[in-house]
Amino acid sequence: MQRVLSTGASSGSVSIRRSVGLVVFVAEGVCKLWFPGILGAGRFANIGRPRAAR
Repeated sequence: MQRVLSTGASSGSVSIRRSVGLVVFVAEGVCKLWFPGILGAGRFANIGRPRAAR
């Protein structure tokens, strides 16, 4: 596991990547909660495939 988590990038670069990733994922999650018909499960119903193919 240590090999997977190790990086050669500077600590500043890692912190910037972490903070940007956190902001993007949190913002997307909040938008999906606020607008479920547009960004959440409702968009799949709009495609016309409410259930998975058998």
